[in-house]
Amino acid sequence: KIDRIDRLPDGEWEIIDYKAGKRKIEQVGLEADLNPLEIDENFQLSLYYLGCKEKFKKVPGKVSLYYLKYNQKISAARRPEQLRDVERIVGQVASQIREKKFEAKKGPLCPWCGHKEICPAFKESLL
Repeated sequence: KIDRIDRLPDGEWEIIDYKAGKRKIEQVGLEADLNPLEIDENFQLSLYYLGCKEKFKKVPGKVSLYYLKYNQKISAARRPEQLRDVERIVGQVASQIREKKFEAKKGPLCPWCGHKEICPAFKESLL
């Protein structure tokens, strides 16, 4: 869910996502190409951008992360290649869902997951 959408004085829209955790990406990370193996803030904001464009028929001028702990906001525009990557990845995931292909992948949230005892990815990491 998008945290906030602002209309800026110049008429552009800005998507803002609030972050409360300690982990912080820098400006260069927000502007970087997407890593198809990692669903991160960069991917998330690109997905929000596409959702805003689809739902409201409005192209946001920029996307921003606001780090509450640091009282810091970083912003960037979305590049066409970033948006194409998100559309491609979402299409692949949708196809896998339709085909009922759900491959377990180890990720940064695994230590807090309640399904470790039955998860193939977690069991493999114990070997």
